[in-house]
Amino acid sequence: MTESKSWRGVYEDFLWSLYEDSHSIIAEITHLCDEIPAPLRDPSKSCFKSILIDFTYFEKSEQFELGFRAKKDLDDLFYKEHEDFLGRFEKLLNAIANFIHGFQEYCEQRGGDEGGGWASGEIDLARELEIEILSLSAQMLILLERKLPGKLAEYLFIAIYRISDDRTNVEFLVDFLRSRGLNDSLFKRVKLNNAFVRDVIRVFDSGFQQAIPGQAIRLRSCATQLLCGCLFFAPNILNDASLMRKLVDNYFRDQWVLSLGMGIVVNLFEEWQPYKAAINALSNGVDLIKARGLAEERLKRLRATEFPQGTIGAEKLRPCIALINQYNNDLRWLVLHSADQSLSKKSTSYLAAVQSATQFQLKSLRATLRIANFEIEFFKTYNEYLGEKEASISRLTEATCEMITEIAAVFNQGFVSLKVEKKTKLHDWLLMMRKTLKESTPKTPKEGADLAMSVKRRIVQVGEMLDLGGNLAMAQYLEKIGQQLDALAAAHSVSADDLRRAEISACSAYAWTIVDSWAPQVEKLLIESSNSAPVRALFYKLSLAVQNLFAELHTPDRKRLITAAYSYQLEKRLRRIVQSVPRHLFVLLKGKVAPLLETNWPPQILKEQAKEMADFESNFKLAEATSTISNMSVGISRMALTKVGTLEVRPRELLLEGIRAELRLRLPEVMNCKENNLKTFLDSLTKTLHSLHSSFLYLCEHIDVAGHEMWRQELANCLERQGEDEVGLLISQEASKGKNGLQTAWSPATALGHLAQMLFNASSPSLTRYSETEMSWREIKTNRETLTSNETNAIETWVPSVAIDCVDRLLCRLLEGILKHVTITITTLLSGTQNLILDEAFFKSKSFDSLQRSLANQTQLHNEIAKIGNCVLIRTLLNQSRREASRLRAPALTSALKAANQCALISLDSIPESTIDFLYELLSENASNTPELTKFPNLKAHSQMGLLLFVIIVALSPKFANSSICTPSTLMGIKAISHQFNLHTEILSIAQLYHDTNRASTNGGKISSNLKILTIVARTLA
Repeated sequence: MTESKSWRGVYEDFLWSLYEDSHSIIAEITHLCDEIPAPLRDPSKSCFKSILIDFTYFEKSEQFELGFRAKKDLDDLFYKEHEDFLGRFEKLLNAIANFIHGFQEYCEQRGGDEGGGWASGEIDLARELEIEILSLSAQMLILLERKLPGKLAEYLFIAIYRISDDRTNVEFLVDFLRSRGLNDSLFKRVKLNNAFVRDVIRVFDSGFQQAIPGQAIRLRSCATQLLCGCLFFAPNILNDASLMRKLVDNYFRDQWVLSLGMGIVVNLFEEWQPYKAAINALSNGVDLIKARGLAEERLKRLRATEFPQGTIGAEKLRPCIALINQYNNDLRWLVLHSADQSLSKKSTSYLAAVQSATQFQLKSLRATLRIANFEIEFFKTYNEYLGEKEASISRLTEATCEMITEIAAVFNQGFVSLKVEKKTKLHDWLLMMRKTLKESTPKTPKEGADLAMSVKRRIVQVGEMLDLGGNLAMAQYLEKIGQQLDALAAAHSVSADDLRRAEISACSAYAWTIVDSWAPQVEKLLIESSNSAPVRALFYKLSLAVQNLFAELHTPDRKRLITAAYSYQLEKRLRRIVQSVPRHLFVLLKGKVAPLLETNWPPQILKEQAKEMADFESNFKLAEATSTISNMSVGISRMALTKVGTLEVRPRELLLEGIRAELRLRLPEVMNCKENNLKTFLDSLTKTLHSLHSSFLYLCEHIDVAGHEMWRQELANCLERQGEDEVGLLISQEASKGKNGLQTAWSPATALGHLAQMLFNASSPSLTRYSETEMSWREIKTNRETLTSNETNAIETWVPSVAIDCVDRLLCRLLEGILKHVTITITTLLSGTQNLILDEAFFKSKSFDSLQRSLANQTQLHNEIAKIGNCVLIRTLLNQSRREASRLRAPALTSALKAANQCALISLDSIPESTIDFLYELLSENASNTPELTKFPNLKAHSQMGLLLFVIIVALSPKFANSSICTPSTLMGIKAISHQFNLHTEILSIAQLYHDTNRASTNGGKISSNLKILTIVARTLA
């Protein structure tokens, strides 16, 4: 026996660790699987689908890796966006593997021991932990099967495998996560020792008869749920007809839908379908008639329940706990058995029987709110009694003793007709009772309550024996002392253990799967009445499950982290419900407020306009909308909900974050303009943004929010997100087109992308010409302006500096794409020229003439170079608008930055390195940078690119003269390419050599052309 105790002590710490590990893993699965990014959840609809691979990767890994290298930009973008999530998921998978390995080893060792130190069916702390861990393991696997369906787990694992150096659990995880067939499950892949599992389930078979005193309290209260979890690992028992009949009779005769944990609900008619013995035992234990009867009985009891009104006295606390326990048991049964989670024909028939008898699905929220509202007040009152328990007992004991003294004095004063001897004895006996009460120090609440009731019984017995009730004064005293002792017993009965039991019975973990279906009803109540009480009651009820879990765990860090994970889930649901208020407010803005604010009245108006301004109907509608806005804001702000789970919440902040989130959703919708004309697009978009802006500020003024700052931040964030989305789209489309894909003809998905594309279209080299003096583009045929500073100034008004900066960043990405394509084209044209000797003989050779004629006909290349130039010129125009706006807003700052820029150009080395990045960012924000000098580090030039650019200038010089191409755009494009690859010195030297070669010519026209080319080169590269 000593050896047995020693063995148990050694393993209890290990089991506690496994117990908390399992809770941690379940919490992380719940949390992480809800955050799986959309591209991973459904790769078929993702731009990353070409790089998301299932386990076929292991069959052709080298071939797949070659494909990934060809799509490096797309691959890099995927890991940049999702690397953090994948890192967390890798830790989760390793934790699952380590937990399963550790528990399997423990089960093997325990299953191999003869009795393992336990008598058959004996329960102590170690055995209790084993049962809990086995059930939690089942919850873990059920969650994984439900949260990672199909090949989702394979996509996640391969994405992790490709960037991870850890190969510790790879073999196990590949087998564990492989997609499952029709009759496959994770329980078949996680093998636990059969002897151990059977030994654990024997505890339930014995009905806890051998539980050690003080142990198995939770086992008894949650026996059905724990047994259900354990049976998932015992297919042999599920196929054992006699044992299953016994277990069903003892545990499942009146319930077949169970809540195993936070949001894990199982229907036994579904889960036991593969096991004939189990499903027969269950069907025989509860038929459709019995199911209907159970539902009707519980609903009747639920409706008949009446909760105490007003103040709850201490004497009512225990009856209230029994009431809470009974009501919650019935509520839990009805909610679970009437929830529509059935798939098979049999479970559907049982669901129909319950629903037809109760129609409880429509009433479940109301019934839950009813008990939740009572529990809020009850638990608040009980905690107050618990906090004041010592003072209350002391006060009541003192008052009771004084009353006993008064009664004893009555006998001394002769008011009672008894013999003197009896009076004396009775007097002394009462004083002894007083002493007993005053000097007693009960160790438990039960001892204190029993003592008070014992004194009461003895006083009542003495009163009856001596017929003291016949005396009116004494009868009143006896009645008062009885009430006083009842109050004292009730004060003693208040205990933390009773409170804990009440909280366990009120636990609503079963409702976590159903709360989403309740959300529309709660939102409707919140919007229609501006009353936040239902929200408070519902989330108080849901939070009890987290608080109960917090009490069950032991390690402080684990307590904090695990309960925080569940609390975040609750907070997310709370935000979703509270979000209905901002959503409704924005509907009011669009339908009522915005149209009524559209009219801009001048400072001076005519008499006729005054009548229109005073229109009663319009003003009444605006006042009504304003009243709704204010009432909803006040309703949320006054919601007396301070905690969700273990997280503190501030309803006012939830409302503000909801308004910000709704604005974040509305902005892309408002900006979704389909106009294809640049001017019309900008006018329309500016008008709709102004309308939303004015109505949004009106809303913010009536709920006391800094609307201007919120608008600026969210519009800036919206534009930045659209820019990032367009860059990702460009990368994915480039990857799908291959190396030769040109990026200026992409299909934009956002307003910002549409704007950038229209800027390109408005400056098309084949349709427009750029005027250097006007800094604008005009159509060739009609001479109509297509792009001027008016358009870029309009962009600047959206969000000063930020809007143009977002457009500029997108143009930079487009510019990089065109430069990359031009580089590839030039490299192709220059193939075979690596050994070329550049001297005077070359310019007189047929090779030069051939290259010149070839380049003169490269129309597509000319257009791409002109597009590069146009992109630089558009960025210059954007910079001018931003610089002018900055000058008007902050002239002193603009002047100071201009001086700093000039100083930096003169003596860059004198500026500290730590200041350079900050200075560059500040100069860029205020448009003090030079667009044509932007460099892209990933581009590489051909060794003869300088020569080719010079030959292009020579080949195009006749076209520059007759304006058959856009000269400023083409030359700016050549200049940008030259600066990108530091070719300006090389090109100038080539031009000088060309000039020297042709200087001796007697042909006047050739000399003139030669000088013109030299001038063009010098001007271009200046």
